[in-house]
Amino acid sequence: MIVSIALAGLLLSACGRNSSTPAAVSGLSVIGTPSLNISVPLTTVGCTTTDYCLAVGTTTLESGATSAAQVIGPTGGWHSITIAPISAGSVSRIACGAHTCLIYGRNATGPLLFTWSVGDAGTTAVPLPDTFLGLADLTCSASTTLDICTAVSDSEPPAFAVSQNLGRTWTPLTLLSQWLTTTAAQVVDARCSTASCATVGSVPTGLSYYQLSPSRSSVTTSTLNSPTSSLPTRSTSTTSSLPKKTFVATWCDSLSPVSCTFVVRGSPSSTAALSISHGKKHQVVVPAGSTIACAAHTGCAALTASGQIAAANWQHTLHVTQTYVPDRFVSVACGRSRCAAVSATTATYFRP
Repeated sequence: MIVSIALAGLLLSACGRNSSTPAAVSGLSVIGTPSLNISVPLTTVGCTTTDYCLAVGTTTLESGATSAAQVIGPTGGWHSITIAPISAGSVSRIACGAHTCLIYGRNATGPLLFTWSVGDAGTTAVPLPDTFLGLADLTCSASTTLDICTAVSDSEPPAFAVSQNLGRTWTPLTLLSQWLTTTAAQVVDARCSTASCATVGSVPTGLSYYQLSPSRSSVTTSTLNSPTSSLPTRSTSTTSSLPKKTFVATWCDSLSPVSCTFVVRGSPSSTAALSISHGKKHQVVVPAGSTIACAAHTGCAALTASGQIAAANWQHTLHVTQTYVPDRFVSVACGRSRCAAVSATTATYFRP
């Protein structure tokens, strides 16, 4: 799961249609560019909220390079950056804030974590949080001065850890055992600010929301479904259901997880989703696909089952034309206004 961050209010201002089958409008041309290292297939991409996108690839070949990375920004033009060899391994997740990305993967000896900031010539290895044997989720929240990254362990039960210095040190916050035991949730997204943390979990009836405020020693749980409920700011809980809904994306306003927008979708083939923020619901248009990434200012991009790009601009489904793309896309991510997608041999950068 790759997840983007932006102001929730900007998303909601773009929501305006109620039709579940909006008319398609033409205009999006996706043009592929050959990857910069043809011996290493690209596998994963992530984008900052300042619209810099980082693509990483790995290969299991024993000779030559085993990893490669390339970056593009709003001024255009992919360029290579250095990344440490990842022998007999892979990169599974890239999480980005406004200026920084964390890259998580594994090699033959165990998990790996790298950091990269806009303007850097290469990545830097950083440690996993203490006691973490691996990561189930990794996200970064953005501000004008600080990127706060949240890691969730893949242990049972999972635990939060937070970094405010590009992943160089981590502060563990809490175990999620009580919430996970009560809701039988699987963590699908987690965010932290300097004051509190929030996570969304998939439960048998839909989605559940968990909030921790360490400074106030309070924990709040809620479900993302009641038309009259709001995301909680104090120790209260509600129970209801959001049946057959799937999580699409979330944005947290100004690093405050108590002011988040959650976008959920009814079915894999649906083009309509529901945005839930502060107890208010707004219907938005999202593309159908197995993987969805959203740019809060412009719209969403998705990868279809055949590896093609689908897109929507919050109000309309877009007709997408792909050129110079010889193979299927495997990863897509979005920043604030632009998105990027990669295939083994190709990278593209576009505005939904």
